Amino acid sequence: MVQLTLASVMKRNFRNESVANAAFRAFRGMGGRLRGRVFSALGMFHAESSSQLYFGQSPRFINSKSIRFGKKCAFGALARFECHEDHTSQSPVITFGEQTSFGDYLHIGATQGISIGNNVLGGSSILIVDHSHGSPAADVLGKNKTPPRYRPLISKGKIIIEDHVWIGDGVRIFAGTRIGEVSIIAAGGRVSGDVEPYSICFGKI
Repeated sequence: MVQLTLASVMKRNFRNESVANAAFRAFRGMGGRLRGRVFSALGMFHAESSSQLYFGQSPRFINSKSIRFGKKCAFGALARFECHEDHTSQSPVITFGEQTSFGDYLHIGATQGISIGNNVLGGSSILIVDHSHGSPAADVLGKNKTPPRYRPLISKGKIIIEDHVWIGDGVRIFAGTRIGEVSIIAAGGRVSGDVEPYSICFGKI
């Protein structure tokens, strides 16, 4: 049986890399780091944010000063960060710890608060939101014909993701969730409650 160490799994094999792709990756990496530096220099984020950030192409922000990023956070292309209440003079609404990274198409939105710890690794197409447009059950049963976009934003509680959590592709995380440290949320999972530390979770929670 072959045992794979972290070093052997993560190490790049440059002999299996084309010159063109290596150059493209280097160029893309420089662009991502440059975006982080420029956004920080412009004062876009919470005052306690680090300047050592990486953003892929076309990130979008709503109330960006309510977001605090720790050192060496990295995000793939087309990430969306949305704070739907302005708390610029208070504590940040969304916080990321150090060395936390997500793949492409992250969508994170908060009204109450979302806290993501250190060394969290997320895949692509992940949704993390602590609110909904109105009360879905009451709106349907009450035959509320107010367009969903005009219904008040309602939250059932904050989202807390502790350190060293691995979140697979396509995971959906909703209000009132706490994911304990060193847990794994398998690809495609739906989480709306507590996950104990050192857990491996599949499907709907």
